[in-house]
Amino acid sequence: MRTYSKESYRHLLRLALNRGYKIVDFLDETLDEPRIYLRLDVDRSLSMAVEIAEVNASLDVRGTFCLLLRSPNYNLLSYSELEQARRIHALGQHLALHYALPPEIPASDEEFADLIRAEFALACEFLPEMQPAFSWHDPTPEVLERGLKLEIPGYVNMYHERFFKEIPYFSDSCMRHTVAEFEKIIEANHPAMQLLFHPLFWVVGGADFAEGWALVWQRLVSCQTHPALGTPDEAWRGFVEKWYRAFEDN
Repeated sequence: MRTYSKESYRHLLRLALNRGYKIVDFLDETLDEPRIYLRLDVDRSLSMAVEIAEVNASLDVRGTFCLLLRSPNYNLLSYSELEQARRIHALGQHLALHYALPPEIPASDEEFADLIRAEFALACEFLPEMQPAFSWHDPTPEVLERGLKLEIPGYVNMYHERFFKEIPYFSDSCMRHTVAEFEKIIEANHPAMQLLFHPLFWVVGGADFAEGWALVWQRLVSCQTHPALGTPDEAWRGFVEKWYRAFEDN
């Protein structure tokens, strides 16, 4: 049985293409059918996002990579991370804003829209390749409900009901769907749908959410380790096994 991996991700894209799906841009107004809006939220690592962008490019697929300006895990405005973001764009992919919600959501939609515009403008100062489109990062149920009708002139809201309710929406959040389930979703012949994938899960792999997150932490921590120190593979295996057991016990 297939588990999460870059090969499985490639397999799902090929399956969609072979069934006649067109991977379309969220700004595309042609409404070809069957079509897939392919969204990739970059929550933790731009380097892992580059790996998935390379898979897309190898299949001549253009996904929309949503990047955080305010992330505790990467600094989009650092030189090295900007280089990674530009690499994603150079691979033919679309870039959009992954909007991190403030501690307090403004009561009025206009104030809310002003915050999104300001964040987008700041990101575009350094990354003008970014499209005027946004998705929420870790939205609350209230924001999801409110966002269904939120329209900002000149911008595309990927959680608007047009993309989130009027067509089917499927996500790999918490690895909630197996690869086999995604195969069935694609084979169901929906005229249109939005697929949300998180690059990190498909790069590190894993049979389930617990194993996937253990491998994610291994990758993230190893990236922060000083090259001169190194970390033996044995230590990583022990870390992953302990994390996995602790997750299951809870």
